Amino acid sequence: TRGAVVNSVGNSFRVWATYTREGASSEFFSNLEFEKGNGDVFSSKKTYYWPGTGTFDFVAVANAPESNFTYNMSNDETKLESFTYTVPAAATQQNDIIVATAKGVAGNNNASVPLSFKHIMSAVNVKIGKVVKGEIRSITFKNVYNKGEYLVDQGVWVVDKTSIGDFTVHMEGGKFVSSGSDDKDTPVNTAAGTFMFIPQNPGETAEMVIEFYDSSTGRLYSDEAGAYKPALRGTLADDNWEKGKTPNYM
Repeated sequence: TRGAVVNSVGNSFRVWATYTREGASSEFFSNLEFEKGNGDVFSSKKTYYWPGTGTFDFVAVANAPESNFTYNMSNDETKLESFTYTVPAAATQQNDIIVATAKGVAGNNNASVPLSFKHIMSAVNVKIGKVVKGEIRSITFKNVYNKGEYLVDQGVWVVDKTSIGDFTVHMEGGKFVSSGSDDKDTPVNTAAGTFMFIPQNPGETAEMVIEFYDSSTGRLYSDEAGAYKPALRGTLADDNWEKGKTPNYM
């Protein structure tokens, strides 16, 4: 699932539950793993009983990375308030994180709780636009905001604009070959190489650089030393990468 858009929660996800009764809230359980069982019903290994009164708020997180990812509880330690995430540089290590919430579930529910998971990252693809003939060897997004805090209740990201990074994906087999005829609108960075960025408006210094070998001239357009310059690049400052959306660059 890493570096690719996910269409299911997989075999497990983590859940936080806050119990509220007569205006007072408490942690019912935190970071509890629910695993798939018979009939695609997910359950925890430990049994929890509905209290019969009050209400529950649930937060479920799936496909979260094991590193660069921190869960933040509220000051009173009663609920999952947010999480912070730093996106790794390699596209194949970037996760398509999905989140679901269920609020105000009755304490006497005594039944399964439906969860509607939503994508919270922005998946960025590059496609062949203008017909060209040659080899695309890598794609790099430079000076992109790479850290943020996701506020669970509001469902929004707060971007840390002091933290920026460069992100590169190298083509499978070392290159993407364009025939110059029938491959228009074909994704260059395949599913495993889809960029999973924190939703943002890239800053003034953000740009995309493509390493391209022109088979008609024998020139390699790249930022690397010894390659033909200028490299193929474009600025990103006016762009908008939205949560749960997939911007496509042609």
